[in-house]
Amino acid sequence: MKPVDNLVIVGSGFAAWASACMLARATAGRIQLSVIAAGDANDGIDELLGSCRPSLLATHRAFGIDEPSFMRATSATFKLGTSMHDWRAPGDSYVHAFGDIGARLDSVPFHQLMNRVRLASQPVPRPEECSLAAMAARAGRFAHPSADSRSVNSTYDYAYQFDAIAATGYFRTLAQRDGVRVYAGELRDVIVREDGFIGALVLDSGERIGGQLFLDCTGADCRLLGQALGVPFDSWSQWLPCDRVLRRRSPRAGAVPPLTSAAAGATGWRLRLPLPSEDVEALFYSSNHCGDEQAARELGAEGASAAAFASGRRRRFWAGNCIAIGAAAGNLDPLAGVSVQLIYDSIARLLTLFPHDDCAPAIVGEYERLSTLQYERARDFTALPFHLSQREDSAFWRQCRTMALPEQLEYRLRLFRHGGRFAQFDDELFDESDWVSVLLGQGLWPQRPDPLTLSMNVDQLAQRIHRMSDIMRRAAEALPMHREYLEERGLAVAQVARVPSR
Repeated sequence: MKPVDNLVIVGSGFAAWASACMLARATAGRIQLSVIAAGDANDGIDELLGSCRPSLLATHRAFGIDEPSFMRATSATFKLGTSMHDWRAPGDSYVHAFGDIGARLDSVPFHQLMNRVRLASQPVPRPEECSLAAMAARAGRFAHPSADSRSVNSTYDYAYQFDAIAATGYFRTLAQRDGVRVYAGELRDVIVREDGFIGALVLDSGERIGGQLFLDCTGADCRLLGQALGVPFDSWSQWLPCDRVLRRRSPRAGAVPPLTSAAAGATGWRLRLPLPSEDVEALFYSSNHCGDEQAARELGAEGASAAAFASGRRRRFWAGNCIAIGAAAGNLDPLAGVSVQLIYDSIARLLTLFPHDDCAPAIVGEYERLSTLQYERARDFTALPFHLSQREDSAFWRQCRTMALPEQLEYRLRLFRHGGRFAQFDDELFDESDWVSVLLGQGLWPQRPDPLTLSMNVDQLAQRIHRMSDIMRRAAEALPMHREYLEERGLAVAQVARVPSR
């Protein structure tokens, strides 16, 4: 048993270079880090990783990733949430926003106050009208949240919309500057020892590269963990039915909104990720309900090549001395914007459980447990809008409405339907406000009022809720326009990728 001092990463995309950069910064030269830059850096889903969640910010701060330099290098814009079009029904929309909806009254959550008034047959605003993040996003406005917890401007959070291909180059530059060694060439062979550990990797040049620990960042091909070590892929298509994707980039027309767009269609959904000078667009659809030519017409991308896309995960994330990161570990429909955070958290988890070269079963088992929980939490939240749709205009949506749900998601929904309560599990990726935003946005309200609201005066509650809506509207109107805010910081146009000096 020896300390791991030689770690090899295989892959050339976002997961490989983000891993290399963050591991190099965390270990500060104490181990040898190498990247075999095999495969196409722009392959697969990487281009669509750039819509993320606020948890990304804490990771960047922890690893010294400077916000202005990252945003300039990746043509990033600010994100307050996702605009959900046509998910509940054609013509309906809501914003899944990053932040609070209203404010508690004593110990009672705001959605319970709204539900009490609603069940008393009195009109209430739409939930998003009591969310500053949603109101600002609708108005195309943005400012950094206030650090003063007494201010209404502290009730929301934000993330980025960024060019993930540019981010790959950004992290590569940082990693190489921090001493990460790079091997060029394609991977020809993986030498597996009798004990099931990887002994060495062979490049197409014949060069043989050894290591004690290997990270498989080769995307859905999963060259090491899947192909060489034989770990199977478990599909989640019964819950996330889109299995094909078409991509394109189009010139931006008009002001850049501080939110990602997700529009449901008859056979899937359409992503629009706004950058300063262009939009990254993708159509995710079910091959059982739509052909590639029809999808290309819908996206306006005739002649573009569709790619297979399978939601699911490897049955194991860590086998022998090999750990899968990114799409090699699992693919998830990007509706909820968690793919980057899953990569980042995998790196953080590895650092917390960094092994000796024998990769002790206790360490591997804990990594597996935590990874499984997190991926399943992400899967369940992503499946929500598909299952809770009220659309019946196509066979695709009728299938989604009637699908059997994972056990814990079914439990969560049953608890919320009964009385608006939330089950809290370990390693939650989503806050209660995320659940409230999507559940109410999809039209699922609790069937019973919270008992603590029954002694409250309904008329006074209604006034309080409408006053909250007015406060949020006026606070949103006072924020600067998103475009102006970007321009003040030199972020309103596409930038040449560069990294800060250290």
